Amino acid sequence: MVLMTLASAGMLAILGVMVRREPHPHTIILALGGLAWAIGNGLWLFGLPLFRVVLWWIAFLTLTIAGERLELNRVFPLTLRQRLLYQGWVLILLLGTGIATFDLGTGSRLVGVALLGLAFWLLRFDLARRNLRHPQPLPRYIALCLCSGYLWLALAGGIFLYQGALYAGPVYDAALHAVFVGFVFSMIFGQFGKSLLSKIKSNLFLSFILSSFKTQPVKIVLSFEFSRRF
Repeated sequence: MVLMTLASAGMLAILGVMVRREPHPHTIILALGGLAWAIGNGLWLFGLPLFRVVLWWIAFLTLTIAGERLELNRVFPLTLRQRLLYQGWVLILLLGTGIATFDLGTGSRLVGVALLGLAFWLLRFDLARRNLRHPQPLPRYIALCLCSGYLWLALAGGIFLYQGALYAGPVYDAALHAVFVGFVFSMIFGQFGKSLLSKIKSNLFLSFILSSFKTQPVKIVLSFEFSRRF
């Protein structure tokens, strides 16, 4: 717990520097996500039960991913109404998470509303929606992963909105898995699809280059240099 709290404090310090250098909406939202992680870890360190702390961790992951998606969407400028709507859902999420520390029922329902709002905002305005009919398979795959993740986030929001306070049990597990497994892992598979493909291509290219050399020392030097650069 102590190490996790220190790690979140370090991350928050880094994000603070980033916000100071680039005070844009997406960097501020990323910093708010880091703040949520630090607060959640601090509350856990001081003995609060997990069912109260876990909403802070949900806010951390949701804001981190949502902030990153907002940055990528800068290629298609948003209208003032779209930006205000996005920022409103972020504020409701933080407000609900804070209230849930003292009033789990009310706070959880506010978190549910915010998760639903962010999910449908991303489904409507995120760049991924434009790529669902992309002619290339990789952009389509990434878009499908991202959009399925937003649906998982909406499912979690619906559960929190309908159930309110959750302490344990199958419904509690379903809500957490919808965020931490469904939403987050869909983002991971989508965001890193292109990186993974690039890595595979680079490894195949490296194997082709090394096969052209017959001396082992040359292979070792080239392999080290290639891995260092890529």
